[in-house]
Amino acid sequence: MRIHLPTITQFAALSAFNITNALFQLLLIPYLVAYAGGEKLGIYFVVLSFTLLGSIVINFGTSQTSVIDLRKATSDHEKKAIITSSLQTRVLPFITVLLINIALGLFTNKGTYFLCGILILVSELINPQFYLVAHYKMNSYALTNFIFKTVALIFLYQIRESSDLIELTLFTIGLIGILQNIFFVPYQLTIKPLFNMRAIILSFKSTFKSNGLIVGNGLTAQLQQALFLFVLPMFATPIFLSAYGFVDKLISSFRLIINAYSTAIIPHASSIHSIGLVTWKALKKWQNTLLAGISIIAGLVMFYFPKELLSLLLLGKTKEVQFIQEAATLIKLTSPVPLLIALNLFNVAEMILEKRFQMYFTASILTLSATIVYIFSSYLGLLTIHPGYYLGYIELVCLLIYTMAIKKIRNEKKL
Repeated sequence: MRIHLPTITQFAALSAFNITNALFQLLLIPYLVAYAGGEKLGIYFVVLSFTLLGSIVINFGTSQTSVIDLRKATSDHEKKAIITSSLQTRVLPFITVLLINIALGLFTNKGTYFLCGILILVSELINPQFYLVAHYKMNSYALTNFIFKTVALIFLYQIRESSDLIELTLFTIGLIGILQNIFFVPYQLTIKPLFNMRAIILSFKSTFKSNGLIVGNGLTAQLQQALFLFVLPMFATPIFLSAYGFVDKLISSFRLIINAYSTAIIPHASSIHSIGLVTWKALKKWQNTLLAGISIIAGLVMFYFPKELLSLLLLGKTKEVQFIQEAATLIKLTSPVPLLIALNLFNVAEMILEKRFQMYFTASILTLSATIVYIFSSYLGLLTIHPGYYLGYIELVCLLIYTMAIKKIRNEKKL
């Protein structure tokens, strides 16, 4: 079997890009805790979650489908049309998300923070990753991302004493995103088509048919985590909100590592899956055992050494006593979560390999429904358990739903 070097280098670049982004957020947190205070940190995580949801809507699946279209294109003219259409598709979703963001900025008591996050949404509008991935040009983008993130960390450290540190951090994240993306906007693109409203509407209508399900999957998956964070201020203190946001980010970093592993093994898993169910089950059993072992170790560290883990992650900046206490409790309560995430990895992979995208979307909707039930039960006082159990609850529900979905797929294949 021949090794395709561009694919390997691109995977390395994508991994470096994702790891840089995860480390950037984790390295920011110690300074935000130390200088902005634990209470303000919560709204920072809420705004970040909103901009992530907004980015999924704005991107509208173009990062996935446009890569395939560009790889199939046979002429520069065709490539230019695909690039233009992809960016035109994003305009209407961007306007919608922008209006919602402005409304939150004007009509909520923490509106300034949402307004400072607008540039993050603008950076997604001109995100060129679909073009770079299709043409195996992620290396320079990943390197530039590392440089910009490093400069941003240095700048934010220099202004760490500012009373507006959270606002400036959100603004800076958006600004570096825009500057970075401008450098890599495809040379074939001209700005004029992005103001052609008729072409924008036609591009969106055309893309909606093919990408609607992709956007739905992305939104429902993200809402399972973000929705609880959005409503948490209704029945939790600002300090608890900050601690929860921090632990949620920690779990997200673990999920990022698991997803990177999934990306690496999918080509091999795909070939094994095509051989037959027996070989696939053997691979899945072996991989689940491996991932379970690693996850159990991570969970034991979280359960028995939460304060030591916090001290390490926060670079020893543990003066916010109440924040540390809340975060340590949450880390202990969420210790089973890495195992639950790991055990579900190959359920999702199998569903995708079977091309059961409608069932994938249905499973996501059911999981989101479980989130809504939990939130309403908590808000109405029907649930008296610690809110920190939510992450474990939703991952367990997710595992059960996807396991049942896989059994249904296999049973249907037997008929």
